[in-house]
Amino acid sequence: MTTVDLENSVRAAFGSGELARGSAAEVAGRLAAALERVTTQPLVYDMGTLWHYRPATGTWWQLDDSMVTRLVMRLDGTGCMESGRPLKVSGALWRDVNAALTALPHERSGFFARALSGLAFANGF
Repeated sequence: MTTVDLENSVRAAFGSGELARGSAAEVAGRLAAALERVTTQPLVYDMGTLWHYRPATGTWWQLDDSMVTRLVMRLDGTGCMESGRPLKVSGALWRDVNAALTALPHERSGFFARALSGLAFANGF
């Protein structure tokens, strides 16, 4: 699964339903839930970074700022029930969503340090 495929799958899993408020906390919560549905594993915050699992390769990948930005940008225009207007994505929103993602209960300090010994390669071999 390429990064673009992952982003498309996450957008589809996010759904087309309206947001209640369109706040960064709400967007981050729905985005995290969509990522976890697509990747089959909970997000992990360890070593100062948010990580997501890629089942096709069996490896963990960093959920970096650029990916969060692209995922949030795809939500532009999603309806917001409270205001009755579409979500307008701005730099402030994606920064706040990124901050909210790391604040959600994904903290698993030492997750990678406790991993079993073995080799993992990006191509699976």
